Amino acid sequence: MSALIYENKDGFKGKNPNKIKTMDIDDHIYNNERPIMPRKKDGAGDQHSERNQSTSSNTPTKKRDHLQTSCNNLTEEEDQLQTRYNNLTKERDQLQTSNNTLTKERDQLQTSYNTLTKERDQLQASYNTLTKERDQLQASYNNLTNERDQLQKETERLKHSIVEKGESNCLMTVLFDILCISSHVTYKQTI
Repeated sequence: MSALIYENKDGFKGKNPNKIKTMDIDDHIYNNERPIMPRKKDGAGDQHSERNQSTSSNTPTKKRDHLQTSCNNLTEEEDQLQTRYNNLTKERDQLQTSNNTLTKERDQLQTSYNTLTKERDQLQASYNTLTKERDQLQASYNNLTNERDQLQKETERLKHSIVEKGESNCLMTVLFDILCISSHVTYKQTI
């Protein structure tokens, strides 16, 4: 970028008081390769050399200050990012620890569940076995009850038969007593 500087340092004195002296300056503030140097046109520019030297000496200082500020800002951002990274790393580690703890608890619960399932299955098998035994015992009890009832009926029938016939045969009485005793013993065993 070029800028024209219009200046009449001598005012209206000299050979051509109305002549305007111009100087073209390239604006290279951020360019280290070449310093700002005025271009002379029409013999002008010597009066600006002192000003241009101070500007060119200030430019590296400004540039250095700007770079230092940028560097400080980047360092500060880096520190903030490092702090964030450290915090996130801590959070990740805590979450990993929590995850590991929960995984262990889940595994323990799964083991307990499996153990309880096996115990439940064993109890179910025992229950089924006991139910079958109970059903068998109930069937045996029912059979014995039927036999007892039949024997009691038979005993009553024989008793009535003996009484009706009026027989006092000793042998019949003994048989009758044996039947009553065996029927009574069978009944007691079923109970």
